[in-house]
Amino acid sequence: MLDGTHTEQTGTQAEHGHLPPGTPLFLDWKDLKPIVRFSRATLHREVNARRFPAPITTAAQKTAWLKPDIEKWIAGRIAARDAGARA
Repeated sequence: MLDGTHTEQTGTQAEHGHLPPGTPLFLDWKDLKPIVRFSRATLHREVNARRFPAPITTAAQKTAWLKPDIEKWIAGRIAARDAGARA
């Protein structure tokens, strides 16, 4: 979901460390899944291990991730990949 409708993300968008224009500031699981491409269980393991940004509570029983936090995580993954390629 980028503008109110759910669509499949391309790897190129995520590889550049930013999300497409129009992506909502708050990303719920349906928005996040095509970006990170791992299961909900893996997502929670990564959050608990502090390897992925923690969600915020937006309402009772509702959580979401902040777009800038996800962009920073993507950029960090790219930097780690690039640093490994230079080593």
